[in-house]
Amino acid sequence: MVPGSDVSLCVPTFTTASNNSSARSQKRKVSALGKQALELDGLEDQRRFLETQGLGTYAVDCILSNERRVRRRSRYNSIQKRFLDWRISSEFNTAISAPQIINFLAEIYTIDKLKAGYIKAYKSALLNLAETSAELSSHTMLSEFTKTLDDASIVSFVRTVLDIPPVLDTFKEWGPTSGLTVKRLTANLFCLLSVTGFLRPINKYRIDDEQSHVTQGVLYLVIVAPKENRAGRPIEKPCQIAPHTDQILFPVLAYSVYKEKVANNFAQPQILTIASGL
Repeated sequence: MVPGSDVSLCVPTFTTASNNSSARSQKRKVSALGKQALELDGLEDQRRFLETQGLGTYAVDCILSNERRVRRRSRYNSIQKRFLDWRISSEFNTAISAPQIINFLAEIYTIDKLKAGYIKAYKSALLNLAETSAELSSHTMLSEFTKTLDDASIVSFVRTVLDIPPVLDTFKEWGPTSGLTVKRLTANLFCLLSVTGFLRPINKYRIDDEQSHVTQGVLYLVIVAPKENRAGRPIEKPCQIAPHTDQILFPVLAYSVYKEKVANNFAQPQILTIASGL
């Protein structure tokens, strides 16, 4: 059943110029009264429910006066009134049903481009308008509609495909890894480690050289205290990189040359500046 407040929202219109102003004023007045009646109905319903749960007058007053509940109730009243107006414009004379709620929510979800969380909150608000809210909430179509919203709100972590061939072509233009300058060698190594080891930029600065080694052409790295942790404590993250047939695109070779040219002389200020600037 629809609360009596929606009846008061149905206001006759007048076409004569002399009555236009009066009609608009009367319409605003009735709309305000309808909203007030809706708010009072909602409060009384909540009060009766809390009282049936065994709460006393002071406890009920304390709960209903909560600022967050008041704001939420005000927001729900707005969507409830909009739904009742929608029912009037659609000329529904039957009790509130699951298809009506679904059609209304689907309409505002599409037109207003609302998030799924808002729609689910509004669904609860609209169910409170119906006398058979418990029955409607378990309706098959309504459950399917909610499930569809949940599926649509899944955040995709698929990233845009990177155009890496130009980078690889540049490395090939630079020539053999052993002949690169420190700056180019650093850029080459950091890029290849990112691609082949899926390492975050910060992790490349946390490679433990003492534990890292090359065995049978495979590079074994140990990342100390990466961003990930276990039980709130830092961990050591292993990373294994297999060899590549192209020596220029071979991060294991780049790592070995980098250690020889840079890591062993890391105390030199100019090397520190070059390495940290990339």
